[in-house]
Amino acid sequence: MSLGTNLTAPPHRNPLRGRTVEAATVEALIRHTHRGTSSLLTVEAPPGMGKSRLLAEAGQIAQRLGAEVIDSLRAPVSPLRTPALVLLDNAHRLPADAGSALAGLRAQLTDRPVLWLLSRTPGADLTQTDIALCGATDFQERLILGPLSEPAARLLAADVRSGLPGLTARQVEEAGGHPATLLALGAHQDRTESGCAVSPGHPSALKHLVDGLLQACSPACRRTVRVAAVFGRHISFDDLISVTDYSPVTLLKHFDEMTAAGLVRCHEAGYAFASHLFWQAVRDTVPDQVQEIVLRQATPRKPAARYTGSGAGHPAAVPHQRSSADTAREPRPRSRAARPAMDESDGGERWPALTAQQQIIATLAADGLTNRQIGERIFLSPHTVNYHLRKVYGALQVASRIELSRIVHLALSAVEAGR
Repeated sequence: MSLGTNLTAPPHRNPLRGRTVEAATVEALIRHTHRGTSSLLTVEAPPGMGKSRLLAEAGQIAQRLGAEVIDSLRAPVSPLRTPALVLLDNAHRLPADAGSALAGLRAQLTDRPVLWLLSRTPGADLTQTDIALCGATDFQERLILGPLSEPAARLLAADVRSGLPGLTARQVEEAGGHPATLLALGAHQDRTESGCAVSPGHPSALKHLVDGLLQACSPACRRTVRVAAVFGRHISFDDLISVTDYSPVTLLKHFDEMTAAGLVRCHEAGYAFASHLFWQAVRDTVPDQVQEIVLRQATPRKPAARYTGSGAGHPAAVPHQRSSADTAREPRPRSRAARPAMDESDGGERWPALTAQQQIIATLAADGLTNRQIGERIFLSPHTVNYHLRKVYGALQVASRIELSRIVHLALSAVEAGR
C-alpha cells in the first residue's frame, strides 16, 4: 500500500461545492502555519462524501498561499523553509511501516511549521501516525463532512453534466446529498446520450458504487443490511431481530459498520438508508422470492410502529409518533423493600420482554456509559435515553445501574449459551 496519494495535480476543473466552511477552515490553518503554528486537521466522512476532493482543494489553497504541498510520507522535500502542508488521504489505511516514514519526514520538517491534513472514515481506530502527530502539533481540529445541501447538490449535478441540462430534481433528491452518487448518475446520463448501451435498472456506475460500499462491510454486516432493505428505507431493529438470530448488541455493531461505510445514516428517529437510491440498490440485491420469505417470517408488529405501502409493493417503516400517554412521566421504580423478592433467573426471564432499543440502551448503560454518551452513540437525546431507562428499570424491577449491570450480564450470557 502506498504512503500517500497525489491529490494536487491536475487541478480540478470544477469548483468545490457545498464545502465553503470546511475550505475556510483549511485556509485559516494554512495561514496559521505562516505565523509559525503547526496543526493537525482530521477530515472524517464515509466513502464517496468528498474527503479526497477537499484534500485536493487544500493543496491548491496551500500553493496559492505559498506553502509547500507534500502529498505522501516519502515525497521529496525542498530545502526551502516555507510552511508545509502534508496531505495523507485515508490515513487509517497506512501500512505498518508508515511509522518510520513519518519519523523521516518529520525530521526533514523539524524547523518548519506544518499543517498535517489527514482523512479517514468514521469509527476507524487511531493509528500510531495519529498518536505521533497529536503529540507533535500545537493545535488539533476535526471536520466531519455531511451530505451536501440541496442547492450545492444541484450545482454539483450541473457541473457533472459539463454544460448539458442538469439532472432532474427527483434524481438530485434521491441522491441524498451524496457527491459520489451524483457523479455516478451524471456519468450514466452522459453515456446514455452518447449512445452507449446501459443495462436496465439502476445505472451501472451506481451499482458499482453501492457494491463497493457493501464490500467495505463484513460478510455478516452485508447480510444484515440486505435483510434490512427488504423492510423499507427506514430500519427497525425489531424487524431484524424477528428474522435473524442476532442479539441487539450484535446488530448495533453491524449498524456501526453500515454507518462508517455510508450506507445508512442515524437521526433522532433511528436508522435509515442514506438515500432512496442506496435503499433501492441494496434491496434489488435480494431475490424477490427471498424478500417474500423474509416478510412472511417477520413477527406481527408491536404498537411501536406501523407500515404503509412504498412503491413496487415494498413496505416502508413509518416512525412511530408517540401519544401524550407515551410521553407521560413514568413512575420511578419501587424501592427494594416494596419489590417482590427476585433471584438471578427472574432477571434473565424478564429480559426478552424489553424491546430491541431498550435492550441496546440497557447494555450500553451496563457498560458504564452516561445517558449523554448513550444518546450520542445511538442518536437520541439524553432525556429520551432517561425515559427508556425508566421503562427498563420498571420492566426488570431494578433500582440501580449495578443491579441493571448484573441482569444484563446474566441475560447476554444466557443468550450466548443458547446458541
